[in-house]
Amino acid sequence: LAKQVLESVGRMQLQEWSYRVDVSCMEVYNDRLRDLLEPASREVTDMNAIKHDADGRTSVSGISSVQITGLEQAMQLLARASSNRASNSTAMNSVSSRSHSILMLRVCGTHAPSNTSLAGALCLVDLAGSERLARSQVE
Repeated sequence: LAKQVLESVGRMQLQEWSYRVDVSCMEVYNDRLRDLLEPASREVTDMNAIKHDADGRTSVSGISSVQITGLEQAMQLLARASSNRASNSTAMNSVSSRSHSILMLRVCGTHAPSNTSLAGALCLVDLAGSERLARSQVE
């Protein structure tokens, strides 16, 4: 996905568009929200961290957002988020995710010749391991 977005940005730059691509990654684990891009997976303590503005945009206060400029950087960020994600073994899976993770990709584009600005966001959600509780022996 990151590759496709960055390739599209490159093509649109040939048509005088400039873009900014930002990524955030978080998890919900045991009813707690954690920033997966921070080295220590910082926990967000604000119980009202998730906000929706009048234009329908969603933001999460206390979660870091990193501008990505290349595929290698994007892959490094995803690897960091993955390694910070809570996981544990179960009887069915040796490394079962124990959290829900959310990847937020924001793209903002500006076309100076026409004075046009566009923005969009894509949120990808990976739900916690869905093994059957009885078979996985999770307590």
